[in-house]
Amino acid sequence: MKKLFFIFFLFFVFFLINNTNAIVFQNPLTSDEFNSLITNISSFLFWIAVPVASLIIAIAAFIMLTGGGNPEKIKQAKNMIIWALVGLIIIFLSIALVNFLKSILGIQ
Repeated sequence: MKKLFFIFFLFFVFFLINNTNAIVFQNPLTSDEFNSLITNISSFLFWIAVPVASLIIAIAAFIMLTGGGNPEKIKQAKNMIIWALVGLIIIFLSIALVNFLKSILGIQ
């Protein structure tokens, strides 16, 4: 009985909401063209990746300093630094690739 009441309640609420004005979804992306969309995505990833990589490098440095000469901790910290730098290089290369393709295609 409770399930049936809940289903009728949802059905009633849906029709109340639906009978008002039409629902309009705004574009969450600030670009209307594909090239500006790709530029926005790559710049967003850049502004997220740089602080995250910096934080990972700082944590790795802390692990290395507090490792107490433990070879396992030093190896872990070196791997963290290497992979953070690899991630940054990939982000920089993706931005360079987008700009290169835009220049080849003649897109502003």
